[in-house]
Amino acid sequence: MPKIITIGHLTTTGIEARNTLIQSFEQIAEYSRQSEPGVLVYAITIPRDTSDDKTIYMIEEYSDQAVSDAHLASKPVQDLIALFGAKPVLAGAPLVYQLEPVYSFSKADVSKVKDPHIVVANLEYRAGTAEQSLHYWKNVVSSSEMEDGTLLYALAKDHGNPDHLHTVEVYQNENHLWDIHAKSKAVTESVANTKEIRTGLTLSHLKQVGGFLSRP
Repeated sequence: MPKIITIGHLTTTGIEARNTLIQSFEQIAEYSRQSEPGVLVYAITIPRDTSDDKTIYMIEEYSDQAVSDAHLASKPVQDLIALFGAKPVLAGAPLVYQLEPVYSFSKADVSKVKDPHIVVANLEYRAGTAEQSLHYWKNVVSSSEMEDGTLLYALAKDHGNPDHLHTVEVYQNENHLWDIHAKSKAVTESVANTKEIRTGLTLSHLKQVGGFLSRP
């Protein structure tokens, strides 16, 4: 069965509510470390834009659907769901994306970098054209794996919206993203060859504040 990437975008009612949720997510992360070997990534992140003190992005990867289902049913997660109902910590319903990775890699160093620069991207394509970009994405992921400062990269399909693709990217620092990765031949060719079919791009630049990006 294929791996599953879940991206959760939560908007809280304020910084105190966000801190409360981060603590709850940390408890879940610790439970997953100890008891759920199939939970491969459970990263708690917030925007690098410090003017945004309400947002949390959860980046999760599961070895298969059964592991994802078992995680959702676990007591720490159910306790968090109960918290959502008991306290006004969320400003609205979370946005949750269930994704299937197409091309991906993760390096051992991803958990050793003190403050990795994390990017989550949502790419929108003209109806029925997202598949046409996969050839170029394959080259981007292969090229990125050869870059010392690119530590994790995943290109994933969104079965809930086939005209969207998503990436999860982890870099040693932001300078590497713009000075090396973005200027690479694979990236510039991908942009040039898909600009006529791509209709939207949303980039979220994130800072990890808890959880884990890989297992030891």
